[in-house]
Amino acid sequence: MKTAIVWGLFVLVWQSAMAQTSTTLVASGATWRYSDKGSTPPSQTVGPITYTWKDLGYDDSSPTSWSAGASELGYGDGDESTVVSFGPSSTNKFITTYFRKTVNDFAVLTRFRYKIRYERDDGIIIYVNGVEVRRDGMPSGTITNTTSSTLNVEDPPNTFYEFYLPNGTLQSGNNVIAAEIHQIGLTSSDISFDLELIAETNTNTLAATALPITSTTTSNWKYVDNGIDRGSTWRALGFDDSYWQQTNIGTVSRGRMGYGESDDPNTSTFDPASSNPFNANSYTNYVSFGTSPTNKFITTYFRKKVNIPNVAANPGYELRFMRDDGIVIFINGTELPRDVNGNNNNMPSGPASFTTPASSSIDAANEKVWSAWQPVSTTLLQNGDNIIAVEVHQIGLTSSDITFNLEMRVQGAPVVTRGPYLQLGTQTAATIRWRTDVPIIGQVTYGLSTTSLTGVASETASSTEHEIRLTGLTPDTQYFYSVGTTTLVVPGAADSYFLTAPPGTTKRKIRIATFGDCGNNIVDNNQTKVRDGFLSFRGSTPTDLLMLTGDNSYDGDDSQYQTNFFEPYQVTTLLKNSMIYAITGNHDYNNNTTLAANHNIPYFSIFNLPTNAEAGGVASGTEEWYSFDYGPIHFVMLDGYGTRNVNGMDIRFYSDTINHPQSIWLKQDLAATTKKWKIVYLHFPPYSQGSHNSETESDLIAVRQRINPILERFGVDLVMLGHSHVYERSYPIHDQTGPMSDFTNNPSAYRYPEDNSSGRYDGSANSCLYKNTSEKKKQGTVYVVSGSAGALEHNASLGNHPVMVSTQKLIGGSFFMEVEDNRLDAKFLENKSPSSYTITDQFTIMKDVDLTQSLTITNGQSTTLSASFISDYQWSNPNNGGFTASTRSVVITPTTSATYVVRDSKNCLQDVFKIQVSGSGSMFTLKTGNWNDPTVWSANRVPVSTDVLQIKHLVLIPASFVGYALRIGLDLGIKLQYGANAQLRLATP
Repeated sequence: MKTAIVWGLFVLVWQSAMAQTSTTLVASGATWRYSDKGSTPPSQTVGPITYTWKDLGYDDSSPTSWSAGASELGYGDGDESTVVSFGPSSTNKFITTYFRKTVNDFAVLTRFRYKIRYERDDGIIIYVNGVEVRRDGMPSGTITNTTSSTLNVEDPPNTFYEFYLPNGTLQSGNNVIAAEIHQIGLTSSDISFDLELIAETNTNTLAATALPITSTTTSNWKYVDNGIDRGSTWRALGFDDSYWQQTNIGTVSRGRMGYGESDDPNTSTFDPASSNPFNANSYTNYVSFGTSPTNKFITTYFRKKVNIPNVAANPGYELRFMRDDGIVIFINGTELPRDVNGNNNNMPSGPASFTTPASSSIDAANEKVWSAWQPVSTTLLQNGDNIIAVEVHQIGLTSSDITFNLEMRVQGAPVVTRGPYLQLGTQTAATIRWRTDVPIIGQVTYGLSTTSLTGVASETASSTEHEIRLTGLTPDTQYFYSVGTTTLVVPGAADSYFLTAPPGTTKRKIRIATFGDCGNNIVDNNQTKVRDGFLSFRGSTPTDLLMLTGDNSYDGDDSQYQTNFFEPYQVTTLLKNSMIYAITGNHDYNNNTTLAANHNIPYFSIFNLPTNAEAGGVASGTEEWYSFDYGPIHFVMLDGYGTRNVNGMDIRFYSDTINHPQSIWLKQDLAATTKKWKIVYLHFPPYSQGSHNSETESDLIAVRQRINPILERFGVDLVMLGHSHVYERSYPIHDQTGPMSDFTNNPSAYRYPEDNSSGRYDGSANSCLYKNTSEKKKQGTVYVVSGSAGALEHNASLGNHPVMVSTQKLIGGSFFMEVEDNRLDAKFLENKSPSSYTITDQFTIMKDVDLTQSLTITNGQSTTLSASFISDYQWSNPNNGGFTASTRSVVITPTTSATYVVRDSKNCLQDVFKIQVSGSGSMFTLKTGNWNDPTVWSANRVPVSTDVLQIKHLVLIPASFVGYALRIGLDLGIKLQYGANAQLRLATP
């Protein structure tokens, strides 16, 4: 599918007023019919029809076969409203008990959806109108009255599980819910059953959108998929569709509407309200075909409002569509001509009814192909709101899938075919790039909100490649922007923004995503799954940097970049609001030694990279390698495949670390940086046992032997790598330049003792974080191979590399870091289809922690103590058991010397503060009273050993109390009184 953004009147901005009400049709405590006879209730024949106990027409009124009682129903727990029988023997109890309830609902047409909540002990099967809708704790296959549950339920009382019914399950009027509870065994102690049915009514009214309608920007559609004939009134603008469902086409995971597409994340077979699968392969999150895969709905309906303020202001309008199988399109109630401009609507001639099948089945290749643009007559449109109404028809009742998408634009509007994407971000500048299908003079408007794009920057000449540098920006600021032309100003969208780089002193979290070897989607749709998993992880939280570790396209020509990189990512928000920095891999050079030498590859025209220290670091003079600063982090970006001519030979930088210009620059750059964190990106991994073998491949061996020592002696914290299409993460290691057997035989020679943990910092065994300092010295470097964001493969004959703490070879993912001052947290986000993720590895590094500090303060002086680490906090004073705190900083006012300790709850971190109190205080009594009463003394505290005291009133040292002072003086006629065993200790006679 070609991805495109089209310009028309305005950019797409949705506003909606959402509301939802619910009605409980069956409540907990409702009366149920039940059969506790131990056998399956017999079927009933009425005329030609035979009804089972699960069916709507079944008669459960017989008191000899069916009883009645309020829920909760069961036995053995003591909280049942109705106790059912387990039979005559407590050692041979009935396995199965049966329940039924008739439900009336005449508002099915206006319901949004139905939810069932149920309590079960042990297993349960639930039916609606004779059709199974839930199986929980039961085996697959045929179920009888003697089938045991697979679960031994030990849930707390009133534990309910819930799920949504597929649309079309209930009918208007009478329905029956039936359930069977199965015990795990003949001596099971108890059973429980309760159930609620809740109808939800959606009153979500969508405002009309302006043109264009695109597949690359959030595009909300209303739809109904409950198998009910809508007639013709639904096509009109004034039709009330507020109770219809809603979804977004064009957002992540929703490239089109439908079900059954194996390569479309839209086809989740999981009930959105439960972690349990509902009738797998027959229900999707977004479009339902009903409860029967052999009797699917023929027709699904879609509606969308479009606002065109002045129809005559534009030369014309056009739309295009995707469809599987057939499609009928209406504008303001009038059907558009079918089969226009060579298109095939795939519908028979004549009016189409609810049951009219499509003309033919659409194969997998054609169901994702856009139709040609077809004109929309201006006579069908009106100024203001218009309605697009669409019917999608299946070829038959057992059709495997449906697909729908639609775009509409002003006729002849330019199409953005690439981007927009963000480049070369600094504290005060950023570059925005995009490509159009026809030459235009590009313009960017930008500002601090979507409604205040007051900044304008334009090109001076017409082109299809657009590159605009915004300057004079404020550091660490979010700017919104839009791309357009000098004659077409496009309003901003909430997801079109960039962040300027923060200063080096920032304390906020910096969020960095790394995608390795991402330009490939061949294996198991891995690129799409990893992309969507990451976007699910980040949600609405901005990502500062999107880092690419090379092999950004397979192979590296421009058309492949378009197909393998831009189109998969620009249909999401990832490129338009994350600053991109990249390095090359061998595939970016097409694995071609000539291109490696002359560097004549599209990569260098696609990406804008610093050459003159525009973003910090030492100027490299080339985009092949470079560095930049972002907050407290110094990034070094290396080219592992490109060559330079050194002494008459084209060599890579790890072949000659004395004379190769990249190696010379690398050492200069690392020596010059003063940043707290140092992170290096390089395509070739020095350690890997994935799709590449670092034991046998010369490039990888050379990196290990010649580049690693440079990085380690300058105190590089983390090296990010690709090339091998797996995930591998090492301990912090040093000097491991030989074969992996060296590490296996003597790990302590290459790993400091304090780094012998998983680093996960999650409370699991041996999981304390890694610690180092900001010094430029060898102290252990973590090597991460994260090369499975697109490509995914491994050599099954290779085991795991012994320097690696964590390895994942079978499932792809992305790598994510958060850096907050002196703490770095990293995670591997393994894809979990569809559109989700699992964190399967994580580690934490902290710098300059576990400090012991000595402070001298004057008696009575307050001071603030702050932990050096970012975590949770447990403060203590060994001499004062009553002192506790859980904040990072505490304010103390000690009167005597003391030691304060702060730890984290995982016992991995500890700071010690040794406080020495100096100087003397001078106090006198204000009134008669006890020595240990602060209000007696002028300083409003009890005296300590450094205080000089003047006693002006009668003072009693209470029994068994010890008083302290440096020295004392007594006014004439004043005496101290001592209680039994009381003492006064003076430091000076």
